[in-house]
Amino acid sequence: MLTSIYLNFTEQQVNKILQIFIGRLFSASVLFAAALSVAVAATEFENTKDLAQQGVVSAQYKLGLMYAYGMGVSEDNKEAMKWYTIAAEQGHTKAQYNLGLMYSKGQGIPKDDVEAVRWYKKAAEQGDDGAQTNLGVKYYHGEGVRQDYVEAYKWWNLAAAQGAEDAMKHRNVIRSKM
Repeated sequence: MLTSIYLNFTEQQVNKILQIFIGRLFSASVLFAAALSVAVAATEFENTKDLAQQGVVSAQYKLGLMYAYGMGVSEDNKEAMKWYTIAAEQGHTKAQYNLGLMYSKGQGIPKDDVEAVRWYKKAAEQGDDGAQTNLGVKYYHGEGVRQDYVEAYKWWNLAAAQGAEDAMKHRNVIRSKM
């Protein structure tokens, strides 16, 4: 038997009940969104991995990013390096740049300025302003290459022409040393 109970709440009590309800509803929706995001990331990782294994260069680069930043998979610099290398050897500019960064910083591998310069140069020659800027830094400090202010200026000037602010600052400082 269903009975009806008349509830007599004040406006303040109703507002408090609504605040609690809305708060819990919001918390539940945030948890649902987070779970959905994890599921989507895992699915995207699997799809990207399949394409990368089929030889799609952009997917190989993206898989390197996913491993490097733990997107849909546990962060793993060695796997990131593997996939960046595969893409970079096929001429993918951003993969070449990222390899330069990893070698320069020693991420997942021993620091190696000569290898960093090699990969930065490949990306820089394709017009990547980040690689041009970092290559200029390597020439300026003589890291992995013979110190050469003219080469540093050249690479910073090329990056500056694309609007790279750091390169502009470096280029302006080096002018006084040439």
